[in-house]
Amino acid sequence: MRRRLLITVVALAGATRCGGGSTSPSAPGGSTTTPAAQHMVSADLPAMPIPQTAGLFQDGVGAYPPGDAYTSPSGSDVFVQAHCTSPTGARELNLVLPQNTRGAISGRLSKCASASAVQEQIYLHLSTMLNKATGDVIGPAGAPPNADTSSSIFLYLNVDSNGDGTIQVPPDDSYNIRWQKGIYLKQRSETPTTTVYELTTLATQFGPDVSCSAELILRNTPLGEISKGFYCIPLVLTVTAQK
Repeated sequence: MRRRLLITVVALAGATRCGGGSTSPSAPGGSTTTPAAQHMVSADLPAMPIPQTAGLFQDGVGAYPPGDAYTSPSGSDVFVQAHCTSPTGARELNLVLPQNTRGAISGRLSKCASASAVQEQIYLHLSTMLNKATGDVIGPAGAPPNADTSSSIFLYLNVDSNGDGTIQVPPDDSYNIRWQKGIYLKQRSETPTTTVYELTTLATQFGPDVSCSAELILRNTPLGEISKGFYCIPLVLTVTAQK
């Protein structure tokens, strides 16, 4: 039976610098089309708080419908990619960076995904989430030189780094924000009609060594991909899958 997924994403307030830098491996760029989905999905994030705190927030319109949220063809990965234009209306994802990232990244951040991967682009990738069990860690990137972005939990976005009011990569920059130790599946619960996944990057008394540490990675430079540092960005998710 085809499953319908309701995804709730909460980015907790507060962010602090966590450590030094490293060189990142290659990472996927923005997609120009939504991949064929194994399951229909919708996604909800918290609205922008006042005062603003670091995190990833929705645009105040409500849950992202199928098309803005979708799974990989395998059905195990989940993507949230608010499109600038769509049959259901334009949507945005709002990233608020910690104040201590100033100097590491500058320029207007993409808030939506255009038809072109080298223009406006932003999406959240949650790797192999739907196949995991209670106690699993989902998408740990690991440390260089064995770090892996493609199978990790990360946010991709393009930035108007030259300040001309438009985004075109190159010359503008693109970034990945990659959670180093992935996300801990604190609880997977089954009912007759749903599967509920509770995930967190926050350390728990009896959980694994999880961490809010997220690496900011500048992509596609003449020297390859360059780490711009590690920042503490807590992330909590609840995923509900209809059976």
